[in-house]
Amino acid sequence: MVQFHLFVVVALLLSLFAVAHPGQSNSEKQAEAQFRRRYLDSLKHTDLAHCADKLTAQGVAKRASVRRRETLINLRQQAGINHNRLNKRQEYAWDEVLAKDHHSKLNLASSWQTANWDLLGDNQTVMLHPEVELGPFWVTGEDIRKDVREKEPGVTLHLDFQVINIKTCSPITGSAVEIWGCNSTGVYSGVVDGIPSGQAANIQNKALRGIQITDKDGSVRFDTIFPGHYKGRTNHLHVITHRDQTILANKTIAGGAINHVGQLFFDQSLIDEVTKISPYSDNKNEHWPNVLDGDMYVGTKGMADPVFNYVLLGNKLQDGIFAWLNFGISVDATENPVPAFDCGKDGCKEVD
Repeated sequence: MVQFHLFVVVALLLSLFAVAHPGQSNSEKQAEAQFRRRYLDSLKHTDLAHCADKLTAQGVAKRASVRRRETLINLRQQAGINHNRLNKRQEYAWDEVLAKDHHSKLNLASSWQTANWDLLGDNQTVMLHPEVELGPFWVTGEDIRKDVREKEPGVTLHLDFQVINIKTCSPITGSAVEIWGCNSTGVYSGVVDGIPSGQAANIQNKALRGIQITDKDGSVRFDTIFPGHYKGRTNHLHVITHRDQTILANKTIAGGAINHVGQLFFDQSLIDEVTKISPYSDNKNEHWPNVLDGDMYVGTKGMADPVFNYVLLGNKLQDGIFAWLNFGISVDATENPVPAFDCGKDGCKEVD
């Protein structure tokens, strides 16, 4: 019965790939999913447990915990919040991820002074698989900037990433990390597409998209908003990493190669709470939970865990969220994603 149940779940998820993003047939989606599984089976490591000792010896984990602690203090002070107490992170789940204890052992309900801040430098780094679907909403020519919110309403999401070389167990310096996500009602900036239907003016909108360059510890930070949802997809963020890029005078990048394409996810209980408040509560799209999301299923195969750790800055979501994730990539990999639109000196245009 267990095997039959698993077969039914997998079959359902494969069928859901057809609605996750427009532009691909069901057979193409299934072929893509099969390719992903072959890739996962070929991986020697799906996390960086083998790197734990080296990352500790290099001081990478300790510096991460110090950096994230200072970031939390600054964010709470900027928000006028007493930084002596924090709220604890909730639990999340999906298949193998559900079987693991993901509740942060950082006692965030205790005093600021006695909390075990070393857990912010946790070496539980996930291998993010480069075959996870790009989707049709990638736009090239985005700006190098930390704050990508512009005037988009929503729950502020402060992100801290650390990028590690899966082979050498060392931080990757000088990598361009690019993120994008939809707004609170499920609309992507910079594109016109059918989920939901957009307008031509949206092509010039660059909100919730941006690039940062990793420092000596392989870290970058972004200020964005918690993404909304749309039919066929749970709440998620997209991430691409570039290598050997050139930084242009206008603070964009050119050239180089892409060595990772992936997606990042959130605790379902956190999603449920965010969805209850405005402007997310105004989202008329059918809600798609983690358990039905095909790309999240693929992302958690092989015991990978592409779900953010997080804390609330204050006592309510409206105060903002601080989230962090360490991830490992194959630095020599080369991906060839095709953008939907490209932005240049004459504005943003659809790619032929």
